[in-house]
Amino acid sequence: MRATNLFYLLTLVLLTGCFVSKDTPKKAAKEDPYEINNQQDNRSLADVLRKYSSLTIQGDGDNARIYVRGQSTITLETQPLFIVNNTNMGRNYASVNNSINANEIVSVRVLRSLSETAIYGEEGNHGVIIIKTKNAKM
Repeated sequence: MRATNLFYLLTLVLLTGCFVSKDTPKKAAKEDPYEINNQQDNRSLADVLRKYSSLTIQGDGDNARIYVRGQSTITLETQPLFIVNNTNMGRNYASVNNSINANEIVSVRVLRSLSETAIYGEEGNHGVIIIKTKNAKM
């Protein structure tokens, strides 16, 4: 009788410890926009993007390849979509790198989840990088 009560008590403790409440976050908090305060001359867009743990950058200059971590694909296109000052710039890093001055970037936000990238449709399947510059018209 005593062993049975002990068994039920231990089972209750075990089940209580395994309970997940509604307040438990389902995933880590999303990365907040990184406000760029350290202005350095002659830095590239790749240098700015390297500050984000959610991005992988391979190479430098116009030949750099940007990947959003956690995104996989069965197609050959793996580059994220770039949005600069609310303008869709496509997935070509070289054209984005040549069209903006990295020293004028004010903030960068990386969207990774499907719920965040859904408004960009199929173009946003591999993540979205939103860049705001000093001369952005709000």
